[in-house]
Amino acid sequence: MGYLNEKQEKVAEFCKRHGWNSTLEYSTLDLVSEVGELAKEVILASNYGTKKHEFGKNIELELGDCLFSLFCVANGLGIDLE
Repeated sequence: MGYLNEKQEKVAEFCKRHGWNSTLEYSTLDLVSEVGELAKEVILASNYGTKKHEFGKNIELELGDCLFSLFCVANGLGIDLE
């Protein structure tokens, strides 16, 4: 089992353990929302593109949220990201 498979399976187990049985449509909208939150953090970190970016913990957290949501969408579609 590869790295992505392990992470994808962990996300599926986490969702099952916590009763997070969202629809594919919801998971997809959540992914789009998380990407928007990441974009907002990037914009703020660069002062709307006017300075060199200063990435902080918020960007790391939002990127992690994006990855989690992507795994949820892939699991909902039955796609192996490996």
